[in-house]
Formats: sequence, C-alpha cells, structure tokens
Amino acid sequence: KGDNSQGDSGLSRFPRGGRLLGPLFGLVFLIYPVRAVLTSDPSPARASVAIAGAALFAGVFLWLMWMQEPLWSASAEHSEVRKRRATIAFLVLLALALNLALGSEWRVLFFHVNVAAGIMLLTRDAYVAIVGLAATTLALGFVSGMAWLALPTAAIGLWATAFVRQVAAVAELRSAREELARLAVSEERLRFARDLHDLLGHSL
Repeated sequence: KGDNSQGDSGLSRFPRGGRLLGPLFGLVFLIYPVRAVLTSDPSPARASVAIAGAALFAGVFLWLMWMQEPLWSASAEHSEVRKRRATIAFLVLLALALNLALGSEWRVLFFHVNVAAGIMLLTRDAYVAIVGLAATTLALGFVSGMAWLALPTAAIGLWATAFVRQVAAVAELRSAREELARLAVSEERLRFARDLHDLLGHSL
C-alpha cells in the first residue's frame, strides 16, 4: 500500500472495496476489443499482443486503484505525485499504442484512464489528463471515426474527479464533527473538575 504523508484524516475513510468495485466492473468492457481482435482471424502475434496488452492494462489499472490511495491534498509528497503521474502516463501510452496497433475498439481504454486520473491524481493534474485524453480521442476520431467519444470520455473523467472530491469533503466534515464532539467532552470534563474543586474548597 502506498501511504502518503498528507495529514488528511479522511484518507482512510475511502474504502478500497467501494473504490475498486466500479473500475473492476468497468474492466468487463475489455472483453469487447479483445473479442474484436480474436474474431477477426488474427495472426498469432496479433492475438498475443491483444491478450497481453489487455492483461497488462488491467493489471496496472487495478494495482493503481487497489493498492494506492487518492491524492486528496496538494501537500502530498512529491514522490507520490510523480508515481501517480508516471502510472497514468503509462496507461495513456499503452491505451494509445493498442488503439493504433489493433483498432479503434481499444479506445474504450481511455474511459478507464480518465477514471483513474480523476480519482488518483491531484485536481489540477486530473483536469490536465482529462482534457488531454479528450483531445486525443477527438483527434483519433477525426482519423478513424467516433470523434463523438471525446464527450463521454471527458464526462466520465470529470465525474470521477467530482466524486472523489465529494468523498474527501464528506470525510473532512465527519472528522470535524468528531473533533467538535471530542472538544465538547473535554470542556464538560473541565467544567465538572472546576465545580468539584470549588465544592471541595467551599466544604473545607
């Protein structure tokens, strides 16, 4: 697990199971491009590239979503920021290479990369990645069709970014409420101690 020294009390409140369930379900869509290759009477090399590429993408994607924590704060360690950027960049390059080598069906991978970027990167980096992927999808669409995919690609990335920030805000609010409750208990104990001290002093 890649722990960050961010000082964000809400970090541990984002359950891995909830973070993984949606992306894991989304990986089912990898069946579509792999099936498109395998049903086109491919050469052994082409079939191997499709299977290995899909497995590599799924493995890196799940490692990022399962083993790492979202970067909630700009105070995150630079090493963590660089690691997330490098991982997202690798997924982008892999998705682009598979799209160029095997066909436009592999463009669905950009959806997964946008989700990972929106959840795992700092807000500024997430927006840069989302815009870049939408522009790439649009450019590829002009060449091979399906330029309209740029819109849902960007929308999914923006949704993921908004989702993780909402989770962070709720976690911070819960933490603030707990802190207020703790302070209230401490204040009540202090008041009780003062009253007891005054009572004992008066009795003496």
